[in-house]
Amino acid sequence: GTNPVYQWYLNGAPVGTNSNTYSNNALTNGDQVYVALTSDANCPTGNPATSNIVTMTVNPNHTVTLTSAAGTNTQSVCINTAITIITYSIGGGATGISNVAGLPTGVTWAFSNPILTISGIPTVGGVFNYSITTIGNACNPGPTSGTINVINPGTPVISGTNSFCFPGTTTLTASIPGGTWASSNTAVATVNASGIVTGISIGYADITYTITSGSCSSMATYRVYVGLVTVTGTAGLASACYPNLGEAFNSINNGVHRDNVEVLINGNTVEPVTAVLYQSGFVGPMGTSQYNNPLRIYPTRPNLTVEGNIDGPLIQFNGADNVIFDGRENRLGTTRSLEIINNNTGLSANTIQLLNGASSNTIQYAFIKGSGSGLNTGVVHIGEALGTNNEVNTITLNAISGTTTNRPVNAIYSNTGVNQNRLTISYNDIFNFMNPAIASNGIFLTGFSTNCTIQQNRFFETTTFISSSNVDYAVIRIENTSGNGFIISNNFIGSSSELYSGYWTKTGSSNSFFAILLNIGSNNSNYIQGNVIGNFNWSNSSSADWTGIYVASGSVVIGQTASLAGSGNTIGSLVGIESIIYSSGSSGSVINGIYTYSNANPGETVYIRGNTIGAFRTGLISNVAYTFHGIRTTGPAGVTGSSVSIIGNSIGNSTSHSISLGNAATGGYQNKIKGIYNNSPGYIIIRGNNIQNLSAYSSSAPEGNSTIEGIHFYGNNIGNNRINKNYIHTLYVSSNTYSAGIRGIYVDGGDSRYSNNIINLGFGFNMRGYITGIYQDGDHHQENEFFFNTIFIGGTIIGGTTPAPSYAFLAENGSENGIFVTLQNNILHNERVSTGFAANTIRHSCVRFARLNSNTNLWAIINYNDYYFPPASLSSALGSFETTTNILNLGAWQAATGQDLNSLNVDPFFLTIPPLAPVDLKPAANLPGLAGTGGITDDFGNVTRPVAPTPVTMGAWEILCQVAVTTQPVNVTECENGTATFSVAAVGTGVPSYQWQIFTGGVWVNLTNTLPYSGVLTPTLTITGITNAMNGNQYRCQVTSVTPGTPPCTKITDSNGATLNVIPGPTTSAIWHY
Repeated sequence: GTNPVYQWYLNGAPVGTNSNTYSNNALTNGDQVYVALTSDANCPTGNPATSNIVTMTVNPNHTVTLTSAAGTNTQSVCINTAITIITYSIGGGATGISNVAGLPTGVTWAFSNPILTISGIPTVGGVFNYSITTIGNACNPGPTSGTINVINPGTPVISGTNSFCFPGTTTLTASIPGGTWASSNTAVATVNASGIVTGISIGYADITYTITSGSCSSMATYRVYVGLVTVTGTAGLASACYPNLGEAFNSINNGVHRDNVEVLINGNTVEPVTAVLYQSGFVGPMGTSQYNNPLRIYPTRPNLTVEGNIDGPLIQFNGADNVIFDGRENRLGTTRSLEIINNNTGLSANTIQLLNGASSNTIQYAFIKGSGSGLNTGVVHIGEALGTNNEVNTITLNAISGTTTNRPVNAIYSNTGVNQNRLTISYNDIFNFMNPAIASNGIFLTGFSTNCTIQQNRFFETTTFISSSNVDYAVIRIENTSGNGFIISNNFIGSSSELYSGYWTKTGSSNSFFAILLNIGSNNSNYIQGNVIGNFNWSNSSSADWTGIYVASGSVVIGQTASLAGSGNTIGSLVGIESIIYSSGSSGSVINGIYTYSNANPGETVYIRGNTIGAFRTGLISNVAYTFHGIRTTGPAGVTGSSVSIIGNSIGNSTSHSISLGNAATGGYQNKIKGIYNNSPGYIIIRGNNIQNLSAYSSSAPEGNSTIEGIHFYGNNIGNNRINKNYIHTLYVSSNTYSAGIRGIYVDGGDSRYSNNIINLGFGFNMRGYITGIYQDGDHHQENEFFFNTIFIGGTIIGGTTPAPSYAFLAENGSENGIFVTLQNNILHNERVSTGFAANTIRHSCVRFARLNSNTNLWAIINYNDYYFPPASLSSALGSFETTTNILNLGAWQAATGQDLNSLNVDPFFLTIPPLAPVDLKPAANLPGLAGTGGITDDFGNVTRPVAPTPVTMGAWEILCQVAVTTQPVNVTECENGTATFSVAAVGTGVPSYQWQIFTGGVWVNLTNTLPYSGVLTPTLTITGITNAMNGNQYRCQVTSVTPGTPPCTKITDSNGATLNVIPGPTTSAIWHY
């Protein structure tokens, strides 16, 4: 047909008009639309016809809804002020934000679905219309907009002079008029409406200038400095003030102030960059510097600071000469009034640096603090850049340390490129300088540093220092093998304060320590004298060494010179115990009082004299072993042109157990002490040393073989070594093991002469370990001479197990060829005895020669010795020779040796037993020896010995004149009218004569041979016809010995007094009879 009829349907309901189109703007998601078509033709097929159904899909529009307070999207705000935060929520077909355009600088947006946040501080003024663009479906109605009005009153700029003197004023100007002025610190500076700033006191203040626009304002800040640093001069500008030292130095470098220049620090300063002072004559950009007299820098008020945070020098004297930096207030008194602090921890940070020929400068009386972590810098750094000398500089009377929170690597560091640093470091307090994680030094002189003096400084640690890394620490370290002229004297190293009280306490990791370490040249101009090293409590987690003085190379005097100039060093304490406590978590640590390895070059000389090493104790951890060397010398084999002299030192002080290793309560483990240990191949002298009060504790287990050796010697085979006049006594080992024990002198190798030594061992040591006065090991080639030594072995072994043997002298001939011993003019006295189980077993001898090989060569010359042992002791013998053992008398000994014809087997009658001092071992017996033996002309006490043919005295003492009472008179009780006798026995260097005396009227009066007395000039006094009146009388004998000579020598001694007790006779009476 031609005119069909249309019927539209919406969700099944008829809608619309008879039209081939249907429109509806209110359709919703899911609506269904279709049309029914009815044809007007006749007889159509399928009439009416129905279309397909259309299901509608409706997409939502993008929505952006303000969720913050109303009006926040059209706000006004002051510049540099945070806007009120604007938030929107997106919805509809929007899924995100693509951009928010038009925001002011400083304001940003952030989106976290579904919230958009706009915030920030606008930094520019103006009206900013922003628009929000969303992303999502195609139904985007367009951007959402808002407005932020940023009000900018203007940005004022202040100009003017920022530093002026007090009292004084300065005028500031602002770039925008109409504002107001204010001061942040009116106690320092005020400002009026015209911008005139008036100083009220020394310091600094921030001056502000504020302009307003409506409710908004803008402020500028300008710091002014009132009188902080004043520079004066007698030429150029007479006086001006600066905000810091850097600007003050700049004015001097440019010649603004000249001649007689002074820099006065009046207030605390902060240095933004390095303050550099150049030499007089420096050409600056605006002029030439000139300060021909000492330039002085000093504070004018107490408790001031110069501070900065610079990875470089805080203050630098770059070629500057004749500068005195004085930390005292107005350079008066002795109080430090200035702190100089660089807080930076960088690799190049230091606080004061001298370089490029900076000379004749003095830095004194200041607190100097820094914490630079570089290995090649220090709190004070003397450094060379251009190869010119930094000479005659002095660092004195300062307190140098780390900062409050950090530590440096070096407190004072000196390193030159090619030339010398002549430096004096004196009277400083240097403390808290060890870095927990980096090897550190108090003073480190290296490069070409030379001719330096380090004296009267105090080094200490005020806190318990905890290390975090296994690094080395040194207090004074000098590393320059071509440098000489080093003097290290009278420094105090140790304790927790400048008063040398308390302990320098260290815990944490395992750290080797050196109080003084030198690796220097060899021209005999180096001295280490009068230093005190003590008050340490040093604890390591495992083993590491501790050394008081270490010389790695070079010629040096440690202690007194040969002419007794200077004084000895004290390592530990002169008296007492536990000045130095060392603890280790595992065995293997070595403790050295003085250690030298300075024979690497022929011609080097080391002189160690008059030092005291004492008051050491190790930790109390059971089964941890230590090795202790009082003085240790060593060097490379084959270098024989050098020399070491060890003279007049005390190893161990006068207090019992002065040096003690191990724990008496729980036991140690193989502790070893060597009073003096030489392994140096040069020419060695060990003379006049006192080695005493050394103790080693060990467990009772079989491996607990703690040992002590007074002197352990291994030297060259040239034959020029001399070990003489040493006194070795009071050595103690606490161990019941057979292999533990003590040796006075251990001869390990080298051709040497041992003479005039006194060795006193055994008293107080009652355990079963061995004792040897002198022991020559047979495992190394050596030809040794033993002349005029006095060896005393005493004490009693208490215990039930077999004791180790004791010998006054023991020589072995082992596998080495070339063993030879000369033993002459010695006193070998062994009165040690065993009790209990071993009382009848011979274990103690005066001498033993033990051949440990099959050779038959003559290897000993023996003569003019006195061998003494207790004749009644069943545990003692004279000695053993090769295969002949337990020889009990001199005749048998002479037969076994085939020599020794002029030796003796007599009691030397020492003055005091047990001996407490060397003089107690002077013999009273006549012990004639061979004069001229070994060219020895004097004795232990420097008394000249007779020359041949006059005999000398065996042993270390030359007894020119001596007498001793060997048997004292005893009290006598006798009846009235009876006879009483008193007797003495005496020996002497001459023929004794006798004079008996009576004590009457408070004095001793000589008797004569008149009744009732007879024999008054003989060893026995006889009293005949005793009366009751004699009861209580006291008698003694005065013994005189006259030794021939020119003139003759007379010696007199008195016996003890003895009392006569009289028993009255019977009384009779008459009987009368009446």
